[in-house]
Amino acid sequence: MSRVSLIKRNYDVLSFTEIWLDANTSSSDLSFPLFHILFRRDRPNDAHGGILVFMKSDNFVVERRDLEVNDIKCLRLELRIKGIIILIGTFNRHPNSSSAVLDSIHTSIALAIDSGIRNIVVTGDINLDINKASSSRKIRVFMQNLWYVTNNSQPNALYRDVAVPH
Repeated sequence: MSRVSLIKRNYDVLSFTEIWLDANTSSSDLSFPLFHILFRRDRPNDAHGGILVFMKSDNFVVERRDLEVNDIKCLRLELRIKGIIILIGTFNRHPNSSSAVLDSIHTSIALAIDSGIRNIVVTGDINLDINKASSSRKIRVFMQNLWYVTNNSQPNALYRDVAVPH
């Protein structure tokens, strides 16, 4: 999708993974029309991966580092759009990381659910190939664990549609 296509749509949040940025790229060099608030997580010592999130400046947003787990690349943002509070989590898992990282992502999502915020959006790249048997099994177990968490604390928190009228 081109920048022009994105501008024509009425998005409040743009979230990107695999940005390949490092400390040599200043945040002030990154811009997107109509989006003025920028959050990023570079992957130190590795030019690959990373997370970049743009927010419209008229939205209230606060970074929620208290809901992040240290050993994963994650960016958690709490935002308020037209009075609705939404928690957005963007993840980027390195393709060669251990399965323990999936457990950490699960823990981070469980922390989000425990935060009491009803509208939770999870996005990103967990770098698992569903066509490979080993990855397919990891994805299945990961999703089963999420189903367990959502059914035991706040039903369907991860599957609720978050639609905000413009």
